[in-house]
Amino acid sequence: MDPRPITRCGCGAQIKVHVDQSTSRWFVEKFCDEHNHKILDARFWGLLRFHRVINEGDMHQINSMRKTRMRVRTIFRAFATQLMRGI
Repeated sequence: MDPRPITRCGCGAQIKVHVDQSTSRWFVEKFCDEHNHKILDARFWGLLRFHRVINEGDMHQINSMRKTRMRVRTIFRAFATQLMRGI
């Protein structure tokens, strides 16, 4: 996989977390919510790379479908149908 292009824009927003090694507890050491750009609407968070996670059960189902030579678009449609039906 190729590395992602650098998309820094000089935004000052940041969060720094500290982990206390002796207790294994963590806390926010520094937080700055000052952005110099528009923030993505929450409706689109699922499109972000780090929000796209496939659980083990779904991955097993996808792999089983691929072994039967099912096309990716057909697999996607099957999952979309399951989600719409609330399965």
